Amino acid sequence: MYRRIVYGVLLSCLAAILLSCAKGGESSAPTVVISKPGSGMIRVRLMFNAGSAYDPTGKEGLADFTAAALRRGSKQYSRTQIDETLDDLAARLSFDVDRDVVVIEGLCLTESWPRFSDLLFSMLTEPTFDSTEMARLVDDQLDAIEQIRRDDGDLAKAALQYYIYYDQPYGHPVEGITHAVETITPADARNFYNTYYTSNNYILGLAGDVSDSLANSINARLKAGLSNTTPPAQVLPQPSVKGVQVHLIEKENRAQAQLRFGRPIDIGRQDAAFMPLFLANTYLGRHRESMGMLYQTIRAKRGLSYGAYSYAEHFDQDRGSNLARPGKPRREQYFSAWVYPKSVNAKFVINIVMKTLTDMYNNGITDDQLASAKEFEINHFPFEIETPRRLLGMRMDELELQTPAFVDSFTTRAEAVTLDRANDAIKQAMDPNNMVIVAVVSNGEEFATQLLSGEVLHEYPSGVDPMSLRSEDVPYTNYTLKIQPTDIHIVKADEMFK
Repeated sequence: MYRRIVYGVLLSCLAAILLSCAKGGESSAPTVVISKPGSGMIRVRLMFNAGSAYDPTGKEGLADFTAAALRRGSKQYSRTQIDETLDDLAARLSFDVDRDVVVIEGLCLTESWPRFSDLLFSMLTEPTFDSTEMARLVDDQLDAIEQIRRDDGDLAKAALQYYIYYDQPYGHPVEGITHAVETITPADARNFYNTYYTSNNYILGLAGDVSDSLANSINARLKAGLSNTTPPAQVLPQPSVKGVQVHLIEKENRAQAQLRFGRPIDIGRQDAAFMPLFLANTYLGRHRESMGMLYQTIRAKRGLSYGAYSYAEHFDQDRGSNLARPGKPRREQYFSAWVYPKSVNAKFVINIVMKTLTDMYNNGITDDQLASAKEFEINHFPFEIETPRRLLGMRMDELELQTPAFVDSFTTRAEAVTLDRANDAIKQAMDPNNMVIVAVVSNGEEFATQLLSGEVLHEYPSGVDPMSLRSEDVPYTNYTLKIQPTDIHIVKADEMFK
């Protein structure tokens, strides 16, 4: 009861002190204003529907390239002058590209707004796409793709999306694929900019020492400086995964195996089934939380992985927190799980994850398990919106996904979820019979042979008594992964995203 009262107080404070939300009329963009007069800071966010899903075929990476190009120079500011001005103002400016959207976020002192806004509007409305800077940008983007290959965790996550959405707009990494990035020209970036950075293709968000009048002036300047053309409509194909597909990515001398599991789902925040799925996933394995079934089974009891988590939608961690980063709204979603055990335990952990999903899929969860998930999420939600920055991001995501009551109705919708609805959502999203499994391993052929064999090895760390878990381990060691040799695909890490 105490925590429920605290939750209500926090929401009331946020509503009374921080929030002033208004959608723009016909002459302005959809707009969110979260006003805290006297805070001394202005935060501005612009969300354009210009993400990597809009990359033309053969130019994968162009959306990321174009966004980065805006940071490389305008008619009034060279790249060096941009950096020097931001340093002089002690201001921040970032460009974050995802599948559907590009989020441009700036933060400055109130007194610096005139100079900062002049810089921002120059970058947005009069970019130069200088050929010298663009050549450097190609090299930078190729390095970013290589960095994905170097980091096992990033590689497994990118590969999971690649195989879930294979040969579709969501499939390639935001950074693109090597042979396509090598062909990108300043003219390509200019054309992409002219097509998608338009006055009717963005959402504006403001937080801090701001007002509706400031929002109106920003919209007016952008309307005057950007094209008023309408970007072409895009219909995304419906992805499908049939059977269990295993993709082994080879990197030598891996002491640890990065494992990702996932499948596309037809459930997003705009759907009635989202909250039931969200709560069911909280029971299964919420990010960086220890109460999830996967965490308890794999980490707490057996010490087989530092973490074991699952996700009801795409998840990018927000800085060092356990929260999802706002500004990643997606029209298409996927369910996923993430575990990273020692290589010797990889097959055993795969069995644990797949057996756990199979049990949930066949039997559902219980009333008590759903009640615990509800209690956690209702008490946790204030942290999702505890800062103006996060609340602003959540409100803008509402507009993008056309879910205007997502924040305000979170508690009532969570409380209203029934057990039948939660278990129906599990059936929709967590089918273990149609799943992509990605594993970063040292030797693909050896691991494929192990997966197809009846042998299941596991090596417990010191401090864990194998005998005490012997009977509990039997269902996992006896679990049979429903795959044939043709279901296993092996690729070297260096060949990914070429």
